[in-house]
Amino acid sequence: MAIQKKMNMQRTISIMTGKGSVNHNDRKFTAQNVDKERTKNNVVYCNENIRTIYHKLFDDAVKRLVPGAGTRRFAATRDIEGTYAFVYAPVGRAFTVDFRNLPECRYQSAWMNPRTGEYSSWETFERTNTRRFTPPCVGELLDWVLVIRKAN
Repeated sequence: MAIQKKMNMQRTISIMTGKGSVNHNDRKFTAQNVDKERTKNNVVYCNENIRTIYHKLFDDAVKRLVPGAGTRRFAATRDIEGTYAFVYAPVGRAFTVDFRNLPECRYQSAWMNPRTGEYSSWETFERTNTRRFTPPCVGELLDWVLVIRKAN
């Protein structure tokens, strides 16, 4: 009966910056400490600039997420998993947030006053495709930050 020995290979991901690092990862040159016999097992999942990938992933979502233009342009960001999002509203007026790119679950939202650092109470809601939010105080010179997070 033949016995097979299972070989455990360590898997790593390397992310480096600079032209030399890309050439190393593409194996255009091989460092002295690299076993050339094992490089055939390397898998390249993506070889693109991280800024390019970020824009491909998030630009459309952020455009749908926030309204406005110029000095009245709202700004938004979120994490990749969709566990939180922030929307900066430069003026105190109602706006709609597009949730279609976020996971279906319950969320909470609160308003943060950037002038004082104080938060409103948290409101829990079920995810829908879109949801309308109105800041606690409405006015052209009243900016706000809407904080959205996954509910526990």
